[in-house]
Amino acid sequence: MSISYKTINTISWITLIIFITTNLVFIANSSVNIPYWDEWVTITKILSDFSLENIIAFHNEHRIVFTKLLLYASYYLNDLNIVYLIIINYFLYIIAIFILYIIVKKIATDIPYLPLFFIPLFSPLLAESFMWSFLNQFTFTIIFGLLAVYFGFIKKRNNLNTIIMTLFLLLSTLSISFVFPFGIMVAYIIKELSNNFIFKLGYSKVDIYRLIITTITFFFIVYLPFFYFNAGLDTQAILSSPLTLNFWLFVIKSYMFIATTIPIEAVKNGLATMSIEAIFLISISIIATILATITILISLLNKKELLKPEFQACVAIAFGVFSAMFITAIGRASIQVLVPSRNYFLYVILIPIISVLVINLYKRNKKNSTLILLVTYFLILSINTVEHMKFDKYYDIEKTRLDGIECIELYYSGNGDSLCESIYSEPLVNYLKQSHELKLSFTK
Repeated sequence: MSISYKTINTISWITLIIFITTNLVFIANSSVNIPYWDEWVTITKILSDFSLENIIAFHNEHRIVFTKLLLYASYYLNDLNIVYLIIINYFLYIIAIFILYIIVKKIATDIPYLPLFFIPLFSPLLAESFMWSFLNQFTFTIIFGLLAVYFGFIKKRNNLNTIIMTLFLLLSTLSISFVFPFGIMVAYIIKELSNNFIFKLGYSKVDIYRLIITTITFFFIVYLPFFYFNAGLDTQAILSSPLTLNFWLFVIKSYMFIATTIPIEAVKNGLATMSIEAIFLISISIIATILATITILISLLNKKELLKPEFQACVAIAFGVFSAMFITAIGRASIQVLVPSRNYFLYVILIPIISVLVINLYKRNKKNSTLILLVTYFLILSINTVEHMKFDKYYDIEKTRLDGIECIELYYSGNGDSLCESIYSEPLVNYLKQSHELKLSFTK
């Protein structure tokens, strides 16, 4: 007896909702009302001087306009409760993934188990990103970037939707950086040019003018202002050339995560320890990465697929992710700064797209070779996903935050120097004084 589409889809949605809810429960129970790392700098700065200059000023080499606005709103409404901000960030992430689902669903209308492909996006592997409200900058750039894709690729091509797309690209840029929207814009230009000159779809002069104006608007209204209004620029970047080994190692490890969810640090630590488990996971992840690459290339060579707006939309998302990955490698590969999982927030959104491409490839070519590809890829993806289902990561993060509170209490009691390395790399004395002036308290 065959199971109906509706039954499979319902079970798949229930399974995904269980993972979403489980993360929410752990987030709510493990969150601590204490700023973490860069939050100390941003909170005290933006709350002490809430001005347009401070709102658009760089934080390192990023513009985090909406992160700052949310911080101030929280301060105004509830005296800045970090726990609330963490939970808000998680719900924003759910919204982002729902938008992604709407886009991916258009190339997977006959796949009832599509929600299962989104489970890796709610893996505890992302616990750090979920538990650090400051990373809502990634969430905002994803939301606005995906909305730009929806209006620029899915919706009917006209002046209004093109303007809306460009506006969302601007908002995505102001969320953290130009790197994700830049890739989307490049995909849009390639789409318009290829539709006109390669596929000969009969574009009018109006269409060509629209493309030219949109391109100019993006680079002069979105891209260039990111660099010219450089108030507060304090970059950590030591640029790595694409000709260097560090650059390509960073890219390869990042791409392995995109294809299989294997953590970047697992590659490094696994090779260092040479543990059997780590080597096994790395080996099968390399295989899955190769399979994912083959699938993407075959799909891109299919003219029939390329003409579909929904497929072009998925390609645009991939362009955005790869753009972010390569540009991040230029700025981060040499110094190996930051925990790599902070980039997972953005990289992970390609997993459902790759999964659907694998399924669609098999449906078009029902051969033994494509069946082996399908089974192998999903087996490896499942193994890695299950490997990451360790929710105790939330308790580890909670402990670091509680250690920070204990350190601050020691300082207030006269037995500490305010250097609380579990929550910031520098003494907190000045930030604590500013917090006191703002009537903020992060201790019991």
